[in-house]
Amino acid sequence: DGLVGCVATHQCSFEIQTKDSASNNRFNNGEDPSFVISMVGVKGWAKEGRVNDDRSSSVAASVATTISANEWTYLGPADVTHNSVALSTSHNFLGLLDRGDVIVIEGQTYTVADEGQFDESTVPLDSPYLGPTLSSASLHKASFTCKSGTHTVSYTPLVRGDYEI
Repeated sequence: DGLVGCVATHQCSFEIQTKDSASNNRFNNGEDPSFVISMVGVKGWAKEGRVNDDRSSSVAASVATTISANEWTYLGPADVTHNSVALSTSHNFLGLLDRGDVIVIEGQTYTVADEGQFDESTVPLDSPYLGPTLSSASLHKASFTCKSGTHTVSYTPLVRGDYEI
């Protein structure tokens, strides 16, 4: 468990469930989260700011965290045109996407169409793209359920002690 059993200088992680102000699960949109998680030492060397035998600091240790949305994979930029049933790209997504896969374009969910041109530069959509015409729009591959709303938080504490999230 990355919250209790983490050892200094080793990467640890834990999972969080995002919720809105009414306690409803917030589902990932591929670019979520728009939140920050900070960890600060509250006990032991981490609170003292001590590093090995150096006691010159009195500032509590802080730990950098990285947050990644589960069930989402960033694929790259794509060009989309309002009301189009395909997106174009300079990246080859053939090895990353299949027909029927769920994708997210700038926060809107689509499915790769069962029919239509699907090659190194074109991905067909099952319905017209209703957003604004964009170049280099963020394209993510999502799970079929898109229901977890969970994120994995990873961190590596460099000073032993207890930390508060």
